[in-house]
Amino acid sequence: MEEQIKVRRVTEFWKQIYGIILIGLVIELLAPEQLKCFDTKKIIRNEKIIISLLADSGYNNVACYITDTKVIITYENIIFRDETTALYKVLDLITPEISSNRQLIIIIQKQKTPLVLVTAKIKKSENKLINQTDRQNTFQLLSVSFDTEKYWKLLKNEIFHNSSNFINNIIIHPQFSAVFGNFDDPVKSQTNISPALNTTITQGLSIFTQIILPIQNELEKEGNYIRPGIINLNYFYRLPFNVFTSTNLGYFTNHRYGLDFEILKLFDNGKYFAGAQFGYTGYSSIYDGDLYYTSVNTFTPSVNVGYRCCNPEVIIKFTYGTNLESNTGWRADINRFFDEFELGFYYTKIDSHVNAGFNFAIPLFPSGYFTNGIIRIRPTKKFRWEYQFRIYSKSPIEYRTNESLLNKILPVYPSHITNALKN
Repeated sequence: MEEQIKVRRVTEFWKQIYGIILIGLVIELLAPEQLKCFDTKKIIRNEKIIISLLADSGYNNVACYITDTKVIITYENIIFRDETTALYKVLDLITPEISSNRQLIIIIQKQKTPLVLVTAKIKKSENKLINQTDRQNTFQLLSVSFDTEKYWKLLKNEIFHNSSNFINNIIIHPQFSAVFGNFDDPVKSQTNISPALNTTITQGLSIFTQIILPIQNELEKEGNYIRPGIINLNYFYRLPFNVFTSTNLGYFTNHRYGLDFEILKLFDNGKYFAGAQFGYTGYSSIYDGDLYYTSVNTFTPSVNVGYRCCNPEVIIKFTYGTNLESNTGWRADINRFFDEFELGFYYTKIDSHVNAGFNFAIPLFPSGYFTNGIIRIRPTKKFRWEYQFRIYSKSPIEYRTNESLLNKILPVYPSHITNALKN
């Protein structure tokens, strides 16, 4: 017997959401300057120049460490849609300041956590970079790797400038859903705009709060009302041996709330990967001013393995697990990447039921964002859409958190950066 759904007025719920947003703004306004940029340690001249160039350009969490033969820097990109564009700009800025024949080590971060290490050799530094030919003549790419631990240890005790802590990013998400029916009513659709507030609290810890604003709706009646989107507290953590974890607590898609944990292990510099995801959630929805919910009562474990081809850039992934209806089955995905564009196809089998579909992702204008101010407004980097060919009660039912581990890492995948820098 299903648990009875509980109902209460939604006024208190919205008070809590607005309270979270208000607290984030107040902390940003009152945060002492030392949280944002420390400048108390004496740094040698070249380090100061490099740090100033990157921090003044808008890069977050910038640090630099220079030895006799190496220049080691780290940064987090929030000013460009594409990570390879951000890396190009870093090279353009700092290469003229580095003497020839030095090795350049760059560690790219996400949520103040090291993701990937780029190693290059400076060949000349007399002139400012002008075009792609100048850039290729100025440095030689040696390697791109997930093995950041050795050099991250050297940077951990350095001062990180232009901190991303308590910076509030308002991200605008366009949403579109469609159901294709019979000839009398061939298409029913829903269009929303979903602004979201994303704030980094400290290393790996961030809060994401989204509200869905309806524009047009021909689907479920819930779509006529302003309602919450994804609201979650996320902790992203990197373990040794190229293992990444993500823990989410909050409200997800498909009317689910609760706890979600994901782990991902990379092999052979990301050529192969294996992971698992565990969800423990309950049902929740808002309709006509009322909040309907059950207790947390559904466990959804799954495991996955995959392969990434370097050239062409293709990912093949197999997932086996339990969906929200307690049915077990599997899903096969194949995704092709064309620079910033993605196109994918999938096939699923749940018990005796099969289904298939496609998905795509397209980059949204603009390619660069403003970085000044306590509140930064920009569109989401990509518009993603998925279509399934059949709809029935036992089709795979999933919920989504703000960002999966694989999608978080893919923009800085070694094979992607290598292909971009060599082309």
